[in-house]
Amino acid sequence: MRWPWQKSKSSGRRVSLRRERQTPWEKFQRLITNPKTGYAVVISTGAALLLSVITWWASSQPMLAMGRLADETVVAREPFRMPDPARTDEKRTLARDRAARIFVMRPELRGLVDGLAGLPLTLRDAETLEQVAPELRARFDLDEEELAAIRGLVTEEEVEPRWTEAMTRLRNALVRRPFVDLATWQTERQRSAQLGGSEAGETAVIWLHDSETSTQPIHTNATTLVNVASPEQRREAAELIAGQSQLSEPALRSLIVGRLVNQTEPTYRLDEAETAARQAEVVEGIEESWVEVQAGQVIVRRGEPVGLETIGLLRSERDAVAEARGVFSLGSRLVGSVAVCVLVVLGLTLYLAWYCPRVTRNPERMLGIAGLFVACFALAVWPAALEPRLVMLLAVAPTLLLSMLLVIAYDARIALAISAGHAVLVTVALGRPSWFVMIPLAGAATAAWQLSDIRDRRAFVRTGLATALALAAATLGGGLLGRPLSAQGLLELSWDMGFAASGGLAMAGLVLFILPSVEKAFDITTGMKLIELRDPKHPLLRELQRRAPGTYNHSMNVASIAEAAADAIGADSLQTYVGALYHDVGKMNKPEYFVENQAGGPNKHDKLSPAMSLLVIVGHVKDGLELAREFGLPRTLHHYIEAHHGTTLVEYFYHRAKQKAADEAEAARESRAVSKGASGEAAEVSKREAKEGELVSEPSEMEYRYPGPNPRTKECAILMLADAVESATRTMADPTPARIDQLVRRLAQKRLTDGQFDDCDLTLKELDAVGDSISKTVASIYHGRIAYPGGGEKRA
Repeated sequence: MRWPWQKSKSSGRRVSLRRERQTPWEKFQRLITNPKTGYAVVISTGAALLLSVITWWASSQPMLAMGRLADETVVAREPFRMPDPARTDEKRTLARDRAARIFVMRPELRGLVDGLAGLPLTLRDAETLEQVAPELRARFDLDEEELAAIRGLVTEEEVEPRWTEAMTRLRNALVRRPFVDLATWQTERQRSAQLGGSEAGETAVIWLHDSETSTQPIHTNATTLVNVASPEQRREAAELIAGQSQLSEPALRSLIVGRLVNQTEPTYRLDEAETAARQAEVVEGIEESWVEVQAGQVIVRRGEPVGLETIGLLRSERDAVAEARGVFSLGSRLVGSVAVCVLVVLGLTLYLAWYCPRVTRNPERMLGIAGLFVACFALAVWPAALEPRLVMLLAVAPTLLLSMLLVIAYDARIALAISAGHAVLVTVALGRPSWFVMIPLAGAATAAWQLSDIRDRRAFVRTGLATALALAAATLGGGLLGRPLSAQGLLELSWDMGFAASGGLAMAGLVLFILPSVEKAFDITTGMKLIELRDPKHPLLRELQRRAPGTYNHSMNVASIAEAAADAIGADSLQTYVGALYHDVGKMNKPEYFVENQAGGPNKHDKLSPAMSLLVIVGHVKDGLELAREFGLPRTLHHYIEAHHGTTLVEYFYHRAKQKAADEAEAARESRAVSKGASGEAAEVSKREAKEGELVSEPSEMEYRYPGPNPRTKECAILMLADAVESATRTMADPTPARIDQLVRRLAQKRLTDGQFDDCDLTLKELDAVGDSISKTVASIYHGRIAYPGGGEKRA
């Protein structure tokens, strides 16, 4: 059967569901003359500036990860020098170790010398060893020969001068031969050994301060130290010092040796405060070391590991370039950053304005997308620039997040386009090679593909796994294409694959966690939310079933019919089904005024005027919107409630109003004719007055139309037609498939010519497919029955 709009062109009537196709130039003119385009320009300009600042900052960061292999060879553009902290620290450490350690004389040294000097007078009266105190004998290891020799130094109550001179020489020798404790001796000898193995090849220097004189300190080294805990060292030092006394008598030298061997107390101690001050003074005098790099000199080669020194060289080279080229260097980086960001933002803005004008026409939506884009860009660039080792995680994950949020909020086309621009900007800002861009693009495309229809939580599990696999594969391909292939390079590539895959899993989990907030922020309804709303146990549906069971059954039938029709043209069948379930909820406030709930009882409208009945019938739209807000239905479903009748005519009550007006006019005419007599002239006047009264009182068609709006989506247009067909089919005595098909086409033609589909993008071809689907579905619901003997019926 032909559709009414498929008649020959000779009819002269041209019917269109949409505005005539505009040329690109006309579309561009309409775009730039739209007042809301200014908002889009301002928002895009602000976003481009913010992106430029972030990109300019990132371009000054050394994007080499310490400990990883360099992806490319870096050459110095300008000669420069940079401090060499390692070399400087090495020199200062060596100088600190070489700095003289200061020792101060202890009182024990003076007591030792004084004891030896006064021994002749102490022992002058002792003729035998038994007359010497045991303590003295033990301290000096005294024997008979030594006793005689020491007593021989005393003449007439005086000690020979040569003993006094010998003691002076002994003291000078002891001053230059410090006796120290075991810990000090070990420390100084170890320090001396370390310095002996250094480039200086020197022993540790020590300064000996004589507390009894104000002379300059004595400079010596650790080899002169005597360990008081070692008898062998004490004897060796004692014999050497005794020899320096220049005494000719062996017994006297033996006496001195015996006393020094028994000296177990240190004669010097380390002055830590003075030593630290001296070390600080020496270190302060060490000049800083520098590394000289010439223009064209390689800083790091491809495949070489990057160390802390390499990072420092890159920073110094950047500063040298900035200093040598001045404002030109700063300006060129800034201009380049602005140019790239402006081009990307301009391209995305034009794309949205051309293919998704609903975004650019809404400043709030435009601001939301721009803010999300800039935030994800900052999250990708800032951490990745500070920690380049995790670039595969930190730089890729925000692009995935952006793609997932946009595909949920809008559609896959918008998500993929904006994510592509984001991936390009991130790659440029971080100075990554060109192959890097395919990694976030692969993840974003996979996420947009998987999340185009969210029916349950398993969709996020599938998305996370698929995105992780795509990211790992893209990272592997890019790494094999552009990274050094060595044992360490392959190990780093495996880590990169793991980081990228973990980013995909993490972003899928994050979006699942914040999904309710996303739905609220973007005012969207996901498939998961729609599945919750289609549950018959939803409070609003249960209330509808309780208070208006006929309307509930009608809504269920309409939902099934509309869902199949939406599937036929690739529209959102789930949203269409849920919208149909709730489209008539407003009828529950006055269910008895709607025929499906009267169950054969009296009609309430028989006692009402057509105008009052119109208010009740039309009021179910307003009541439905109020209930939708009360029960928290998403705003996307509000349109199904307010637009499922569009601005159609309430024909039944309109014709009743016309009939009532005609009857009242006729009654008025007859009454006037009777009251003025039967004369021809009076009758003619009466007819004319009655005719004028009839014209004045006849109802206007506009007064008996629904307030609208008309459907703005294909799904709502499908609901309008399915609702009308299901209601009309109930009145058919014999709903055969042919009659149902004729009914569907007649109602579709009526809605089309009435302009109900002018505001949606439903095409004639799609309307044809919708009509065929509705005809088949309604025919399957209301098909005929076979009568059996005994009055029983069985479905055909």
